[in-house]
Amino acid sequence: MQLPVIPFVDLGPFGLDGLLPAHAQRYERLRAEACRDLTPAVVAFGDRVARLWAAGRDLPYRDEITAVARGAGRPGAWLMNLNYEFGCTCGIATAPDGAPVLLRALDWGRRGVGATIVAARREGRAGPWTALTWPGFVGIVQGLAPGRFAAAINQAPRGSGPGAAGAWAGAQWRLWRARGLPPALLLRRVFDLCPDFTAARRMLAETPLAAPAIFTLVGTRPGETAVVERTERRAVVQEDAVAVSNHWLTAGFPGAPRAAARRREPGAAGRDAGQARRRHQRLRLARPADPQRDDAPVGPAGAGDRAPLGARLGRGRPRDRPARPDRDLKTIRRETR
Repeated sequence: MQLPVIPFVDLGPFGLDGLLPAHAQRYERLRAEACRDLTPAVVAFGDRVARLWAAGRDLPYRDEITAVARGAGRPGAWLMNLNYEFGCTCGIATAPDGAPVLLRALDWGRRGVGATIVAARREGRAGPWTALTWPGFVGIVQGLAPGRFAAAINQAPRGSGPGAAGAWAGAQWRLWRARGLPPALLLRRVFDLCPDFTAARRMLAETPLAAPAIFTLVGTRPGETAVVERTERRAVVQEDAVAVSNHWLTAGFPGAPRAAARRREPGAAGRDAGQARRRHQRLRLARPADPQRDDAPVGPAGAGDRAPLGARLGRGRPRDRPARPDRDLKTIRRETR
């Protein structure tokens, strides 16, 4: 199978709104898919609501979103920039030199999201960074700042409520009242302003958010790894996590899987939670083994898509080790409780 080419754009010191003129067709494809899923009327209504929400808040990159909306000429830009429907799975591995490596499985469920992605490089105040993003989207959901850190967002569970519909309604009410930043715009600020891993971890953990999110962050030195689980005003930093999908690693955090919150089928929440945990386990077991960590994958590298993952990233193959399924099961249970 031939993979599509990902265009690379060097924006220099200019904003991400600069992607739209050169890649307007990709933006239009994303918008068309949104209209197909939601209907044009819902997209237009959601765009008005998103713009109204932003009007009363101190929102970074407002001028860039405004420029995208003006350049697109049709509703959708504000809705696109103030929500993030990206699932994904992340893992943390170790390179042969001991430095941490961020693994990212781009397992998005939205049509057209993978085919319209671009790689954009920008000179921020703290240094250059490159993000895999979309024309018209000014936030960041995954990026790399050479010599500083790499980071990505995973979609977090929605807030709790009576049933799936109640959880969805409660999440919208909390979002409407929230004064914090949308997660993708916070991650953009981290790449623009933070000089190192420590500053990035602090900003991700301490900045109030408009919605729950899960951030995976790796630095350049051994031990510089963190999964930052966030609600609007709470944060838990998991320094030893090796994989994360779309469920909390922290026991007691509230919320239901987002897909379940959108569907009203009996048992949807349980199926979605189980699917998120299975993705978490698959990526965790696919990591190149790290003998210095107690929670490193044990047993052979495995078959199918497990063994090649580390090799494809150019960070060495998983090491063969004697199988100890009892220990591995305990590790999985601890990480996915």
